[in-house]
Amino acid sequence: MGAKLNPILMKVKDHVESKLPDELKEPVERVVLAGQRILYRPETHTKVVDPIYERVKARGFQPDDLANGILTLLGVINHAAKGKMAAEAVFPAGIILMTYILDDLEQVKGLEVTEELVKSVGTLLSQKVLRELKSGGSGQTPMNNVPDAEPTPAEPAPAEPPGLAETVPSEQGAL
Repeated sequence: MGAKLNPILMKVKDHVESKLPDELKEPVERVVLAGQRILYRPETHTKVVDPIYERVKARGFQPDDLANGILTLLGVINHAAKGKMAAEAVFPAGIILMTYILDDLEQVKGLEVTEELVKSVGTLLSQKVLRELKSGGSGQTPMNNVPDAEPTPAEPAPAEPPGLAETVPSEQGAL
């Protein structure tokens, strides 16, 4: 990941974080840190993230594929948490993780991040998360079809990825 999160993605991340009620900050942070562990640890990146990245790149970075990839990552996190991930934390954490994933795809695989792409992926992700939560996690959804890799809960959180400390002023209307 580069030195600074893409400004479009930083705006979205900042907006979501600024709207979190106090009682959701810690559960969302736990999910985001677990997602970062998967994204940035070489073993899980190779086993979980790279195959998803290759699949979405091969299909032309379609918003639905990107949203399914993020939902799969949330499923890996939920599986590692033994199904105890706070339901209220899933959507905001998913959107925050979306910003890191899209930024990584931009830098590593050549994805062009635009506001339209971010809105489209965010909308599809929200619909898929809502459908998943309504179904109670049953069925063959990307969140339930998890690869055989998961973060070890006892592992320490990763060092903050570059770019998190820098901020871009948020404007109203992200997503």
